[in-house]
Amino acid sequence: MIRYCLLSKQHTWTQIDTPQPNAWIYISNPSEEELTELTNSFHLEYGHLKDALDVNEVPRFEEEDNCAYLYTRIPIAQNNLFTTLPILFILHPTAVFSVSKTKLDILENFYAKNNISYTNLTELFILFFNEIITHYNNAISKIDKQTISTTINIDRIENRDIVTLVLYEQVLNEFLNAVVQTNAFLKVFISNKRFIKKKSDYDRIEDLFLATGQLIELSKSSLSQVKNIREAYSAIMTNNLNRVIKFFTALTIVFTIPMIIASLYGMNVTLPFQNHPYAFIGVLMVILFLSFGVFYIFFRRRWL
Repeated sequence: MIRYCLLSKQHTWTQIDTPQPNAWIYISNPSEEELTELTNSFHLEYGHLKDALDVNEVPRFEEEDNCAYLYTRIPIAQNNLFTTLPILFILHPTAVFSVSKTKLDILENFYAKNNISYTNLTELFILFFNEIITHYNNAISKIDKQTISTTINIDRIENRDIVTLVLYEQVLNEFLNAVVQTNAFLKVFISNKRFIKKKSDYDRIEDLFLATGQLIELSKSSLSQVKNIREAYSAIMTNNLNRVIKFFTALTIVFTIPMIIASLYGMNVTLPFQNHPYAFIGVLMVILFLSFGVFYIFFRRRWL
């Protein structure tokens, strides 16, 4: 799907039938025919457009003719978790293109926004990246809240809690990789005089570079928090297992004493006091005395 969007006098997006200067060309799930049409109409690189549809595409910056191709990844909610999908922004002399494999909420929300204002296409590109950074911050904030909520009953942990933390860790690693690579190509892009000609645009791109740097530190901090909680969970589970094993080991020793004595007096041989009328009571008292004695020693040493 190709949507041609132009900013109206009311600073809202309106859809137009044909491309016009300073427009936003919104492309999602394009067909081969649409990609060919875009390539021919705007002299774009077909291979770069195809790369944007690869779910494993990594953030990078490419320069072809008069166009800047900036690949990045954006966070999306999926099955109560987050993942990232690639998106390509093309800074063209006449328009800004966004190319993605699927329709993305971040772009739909941007299309529905009011009070949008920009004076040139570089500013429009910066607006898109500000939206992406905001979505990353919101996603990490939600993960932090969900992580903290899992520690409410930290003494009653279950396997699903560990699994949840492992999934959070995986998501944050994915975020971190995407943001680090985005930050790296922004550092290259910021020094490109062909596309950043105005001092104000340079300052805004520099702000983006600094914002992604802060996002890297935020991702690392959240990742460290998840790792610490997961390791604490693992330590608690190991400690609980050790306590259970120690308890049953001690209990086995306590019950071994009567088993040994009962086995001895069950042998078909001559035994002490076997003909005494109170032999059974005596043996029983010895068993109880030894068992409770061992139990008391284990209890005092906190082995039970």
